[in-house]
Amino acid sequence: MKHIAGTTGQQADQCTEQLRTYLESKDPQAFTEDDNLWSMVFDRLVGKEF
Repeated sequence: MKHIAGTTGQQADQCTEQLRTYLESKDPQAFTEDDNLWSMVFDRLVGKEF
């Protein structure tokens, strides 16, 4: 993963989504429900409301 310091918000969001995809491939069960911790963390990182 590349460092996101100095990137635009859109670029940071893309990196966040790439990280989520990677982590989800390693532990899909952690992301199965919208109210799981990791799902909520990543939604918050990309600005989604609950």
